[in-house]
Amino acid sequence: MPEVDVPQFNAEDNMLDFDFDGARFEDEGEALNVEVYEGAGTCYAGDGVTFLDLFDADEYAECRKENLFYPFASKEEWEVADFLLRSPLSMAAINQFLELPMIHQLKLSFRNAKELRSHAEMLPKGPSWKCQAIPSPNPTKSPI
Repeated sequence: MPEVDVPQFNAEDNMLDFDFDGARFEDEGEALNVEVYEGAGTCYAGDGVTFLDLFDADEYAECRKENLFYPFASKEEWEVADFLLRSPLSMAAINQFLELPMIHQLKLSFRNAKELRSHAEMLPKGPSWKCQAIPSPNPTKSPI
């Protein structure tokens, strides 16, 4: 392995932000030991847009600052909606459930399955998966 000049950090450094071949290292007062291996992967902090960046930039981000469970009125309403949306109930069965007098007492912001679905569509989309086939010089039983 080739010898690499690695900077040494000491405990007196309060907060270090050091760029080393594209990787960012932050230290909060402890010595930081770095081992570099040629051909190894590199961590690129701060590059690109993260899921949280997209989450905080959607059209309802301001509403979520006031109400964490937006578009639902409260945590309890979100729990009811989450249960109904994940259940195997049909839209007709959800409508029947929402017609129950006990459920009317909850004062939900949605009155039927269609309104519930429109609330759910206002939620931010989750991160998408990305994959890539990696060719191997050696045969494998299944693709990597």
